[in-house]
Amino acid sequence: MMRKANNDTIIKESLMVLDLHKDRCKKILDKKERGTLTGKELIDFYISLHITLEVGINMVLRSFMFITSSDGNTSLYKKIDDSTERISFIDKIAMFIYTVPKINIKSEYDKHLKIIQRLKDFSRNRNLFIHGSSIYIKGEHKSNAKMLLSITEMKKQTKLFEDIFNDLIFHFDNLKYQPAKNKKNSFMIEYVFGDLIKKFK
Repeated sequence: MMRKANNDTIIKESLMVLDLHKDRCKKILDKKERGTLTGKELIDFYISLHITLEVGINMVLRSFMFITSSDGNTSLYKKIDDSTERISFIDKIAMFIYTVPKINIKSEYDKHLKIIQRLKDFSRNRNLFIHGSSIYIKGEHKSNAKMLLSITEMKKQTKLFEDIFNDLIFHFDNLKYQPAKNKKNSFMIEYVFGDLIKKFK
């Protein structure tokens, strides 16, 4: 069972942020099915999808570490969730993958190690908008950000999200340590991201 303390408040606040941005993504995906999207809607989607992934990953890791620390395994939790260190969510995933012991399934394991590069590629698109890359430019020149404003590029981003989702499931389900009784460890990932993934189909 998940420990109490401040984690309850953190999870509740994170859930509000997660639900807000998942709902934004779902509404935009629904509109895409009915017709075209504006540039602003596509930008909104990229940013909200990124926030969904980042908040969701932090929630999953925090919940998992609270479960494991309740069984006396606190060292990794302190490393990954120490807010004073301001560790990025990509670095947290890297620490999780390379620190927490897993069942060795060589053929699959190497494939799913690509999650780190996928996370970097996924974040790059959001960063183009957040950090002020030019979008609307007259003439023949097209900025990297402007080239993302298409349904084709949007689909590439949702495919990246889905690949990251599957990578996370693989790594959690192949842990040697199994804190969740009668459940796969990935139930947390399914709970956080599963409803949005279904909208990609």
